[in-house]
Amino acid sequence: MVESVIALFFVLVIFLFMVDLLQAMKAKILVEYAAAKCARARAVGYNDFMLTKIARLSTMPVAGKCKTRKEDGSTISRSTASHRMGQYLASEYEQQADNILDFEYWDDTSVKVDSNSSEIEVSVLQRRPLPFFDSAAKLIDKRTMSESADPFELRVNGLSKIGVHYLDYLTP
Repeated sequence: MVESVIALFFVLVIFLFMVDLLQAMKAKILVEYAAAKCARARAVGYNDFMLTKIARLSTMPVAGKCKTRKEDGSTISRSTASHRMGQYLASEYEQQADNILDFEYWDDTSVKVDSNSSEIEVSVLQRRPLPFFDSAAKLIDKRTMSESADPFELRVNGLSKIGVHYLDYLTP
């Protein structure tokens, strides 16, 4: 009986580790996709604020819980969030955008652009906790874990490069 409990414990830990690993892989794919979308957007002339909004919307499936509230105080559903994407992209400043849509990991999503005359390189970084390991660490020793310290944080980085060809067509 004791052997079964110990074996079940290890199987559960491995299963939860695999769930965290799959979430991290999903986040990596979406952050790389966000970097590609931002590189294309920069190639046609979008500004930094628009690139940030594009990166955030591209990572929405792995952005955590929705922080946007309805008038009654409840959070909006994913389908309602999908309907608000156009309004979010049309927002003109950060506070207006946050009132339309806001997710848990969007504050930890950043876009960095490096461009020269022939190439645009966009890097999208999203910081996120690993839920199982973070929860397990807090359960083991609550005294040493502070809310600001997050030893089980995953930094997911996506990089995309795109050639700049508009100079070939717009020069006289």
